[in-house]
Amino acid sequence: MLNRLKATVQKAQQALTGKASVPPDFRTLTVPSYVQARVDNGGLVLVNIRKGLIFQANPMGARIWQGLAAREGPATLNELATEYHLSREQVVSNTAQFVSDLVKHGLLICQ
Repeated sequence: MLNRLKATVQKAQQALTGKASVPPDFRTLTVPSYVQARVDNGGLVLVNIRKGLIFQANPMGARIWQGLAAREGPATLNELATEYHLSREQVVSNTAQFVSDLVKHGLLICQ
């Protein structure tokens, strides 16, 4: 499991930095049926019904979640970098960490 997660994060970083033509990480990550999501102006709330876990994220986390759900790629990262006045590298790093945390808490499944 840990090796698959590391590989997925590496693939995500390659895809998000434009070093891969198709974002393979988005195809290997799925939202389990026992996870409910709600996005609003304040951010994101995820609930893992099986574990009773509630996970909150800020508006940037909500945008990343929406991009994952829509299987969007590098263009979304450019938009985030512009909107939040961050470097593209920082957005890639934040996204990789966010995805890693979601997988670690069972809110995404790495296949």
